[in-house]
Amino acid sequence: MTAEVGVRCGVAGAVLGIVVAIAGCGGERQPVAEVTGRVTLEGKPLAGVVVQFEPRAPDAKQAVPASYGITDANGRYRAFRTGNKKFGAVVGVSQVRITVPEGNSARVHPRYSADRAFWAEINPGSNVFDLDLVQDPTKARLQVEEPPAR
Repeated sequence: MTAEVGVRCGVAGAVLGIVVAIAGCGGERQPVAEVTGRVTLEGKPLAGVVVQFEPRAPDAKQAVPASYGITDANGRYRAFRTGNKKFGAVVGVSQVRITVPEGNSARVHPRYSADRAFWAEINPGSNVFDLDLVQDPTKARLQVEEPPAR
């Protein structure tokens, strides 16, 4: 009887494994790529600001996780996905925003945190997005009003 129970448990375990594998494949996974860079204000590093990447969803019904990074004393950041703390950002077109947390003395024009401040094309592999902000954001190098065509 123990051999029969062992066979039943083995079959049940195999079936459970298949069900778990299928369930894991059910959700569409977005490809992710490494995103790093440096944020400066007229050439000087900005420390403690948030660089946020909000992917443009291919379908209005599909939620796509955002990514963000916080700059260090040298203005460098490395983006990681919201919610799971894994490094990287979703491949494709993302809206980029720069925000200053409360308590940070950095002075950044509100335009940089507004909708459509910047757009970035995140490609597979390693991506570097250096942002040199200026006091007059209409003169920003990477300012784009519309996202790149797909």
